[in-house]
Amino acid sequence: MEICFHQDPVLVADLCADLHQHGAIYWHSMRPNFRLVFDMVKQQGLEVLPLAANVGGDFLNYIIRFDCVEQEGLEATGQRVSAAMARWMELGEPVPHIERL
Repeated sequence: MEICFHQDPVLVADLCADLHQHGAIYWHSMRPNFRLVFDMVKQQGLEVLPLAANVGGDFLNYIIRFDCVEQEGLEATGQRVSAAMARWMELGEPVPHIERL
């Protein structure tokens, strides 16, 4: 599984394609905009979860396919996503970009 990093403004079709192929997506967004985009993605028929990863004390919202949540649960998945986001930030936050979880 991987997480794809996007730049705002995002295209819902691109987000859905990356969710299908990679499993998780992230873009810098404010909470109201994130919820709006999440709802549009969900309307496309994807079974997804809106989650937040703790990266250095900041909580960053991301979307993940329901079937990609690890058997260990949300906490283990969140830790892997947080580590991938930290690596992405260390690279200077390039977009588009993909990090392995």
